[in-house]
Amino acid sequence: MFNFFRKTNSKSDLLGPAQRVMSGSISVDFDFTSYAEHNIFNELSQSSDYGFYYWPYGYLFRHVKWGGVNSLGFRIDTELEDISAAYRDVFRIAFFGGSTGFDVLVPKEDTLVYKLEKILNEDEELCERIGKNIKIFNLSQPGNLVLNQISNFVQFGHLIDPHLVICHSAANDLCTMQMNDPVLVNSYCIGYPDVLEAWGKKIHNAENVDIDYQYSDHNQPNFRPAKDRVSPSSIIDAYTFRVHQFNRLAKSLDVETFIAGFQPWITSKAKLSEPEQKRRGSYNPYYQTIYKNVEHLYQNFSDEILRKLEPMNVANLHSHFTALSPDIDHFGDTHHLLREGNYEAACCYHKAARTILLK
Repeated sequence: MFNFFRKTNSKSDLLGPAQRVMSGSISVDFDFTSYAEHNIFNELSQSSDYGFYYWPYGYLFRHVKWGGVNSLGFRIDTELEDISAAYRDVFRIAFFGGSTGFDVLVPKEDTLVYKLEKILNEDEELCERIGKNIKIFNLSQPGNLVLNQISNFVQFGHLIDPHLVICHSAANDLCTMQMNDPVLVNSYCIGYPDVLEAWGKKIHNAENVDIDYQYSDHNQPNFRPAKDRVSPSSIIDAYTFRVHQFNRLAKSLDVETFIAGFQPWITSKAKLSEPEQKRRGSYNPYYQTIYKNVEHLYQNFSDEILRKLEPMNVANLHSHFTALSPDIDHFGDTHHLLREGNYEAACCYHKAARTILLK
């Protein structure tokens, strides 16, 4: 029988199969010493082989396929504390999301944030009305639910002092909350990245407490897929509650405009390309039930979600993707976008921004 925690385990074995998720698989020549000088948690984690942490235990991403992160692991070329001085005279947008906002599949020029910033600045009417150039700061982090986005806004938003906040969300909340502790979701509207259970087990050396990650390695005889534990109605209520909370919080801190982006899933497209059809079925075996349930949530509950998001300003990317051509690959997997998908998403956000800012 596989033993997730053995007293004889080496330090690198403490997370069991979760080690695969947290370890970087691509070597990047970061200057770890320079990074460590930024704060004590960077210093504590400079010798780690893990690919990511959740703040404050260390900077978010160390092994980034396309590079370009600051000392806190955000996909921003500038340190957050330098933004207010360097970008004082621009219209500042803070963009919050998960791995689809971070854009784990594409280089900088193909990311959603890069394309959206370019489209916005090419809109002469919009720039003339605003009276400034536009700069977007990407505060997305892989795995983030809306509650994590709120936390990043509280901790770092004041350094950007944004005029506009974008909450790019849905997939992580609809996916991850299925696996979360139902008491936390049902009673407190709390969803959390499931990998945090593995961190909790490691930190507290909770040898006798089972978590799903113990059985996540499909190459082991004790493998079992992640379970769904929370009802669709509870997930939807928790997700929409947090988006409304984010909106209210941003407005209370003098953010002029807030856009809730209802991001697409691969089945948002009515007709998929051939590669997309293959990707749709290529589920991570551990998440196979969870991802199929997400398709169900999008297909049967998207109208309810959108109703519950009213009267916020919503960029409905899910609907925008419905009629996209099956001759073009927009999705690199079930929810992460490729270059063409990011262009379409950027167009959708541009339309939403124009509707609000040109009033």
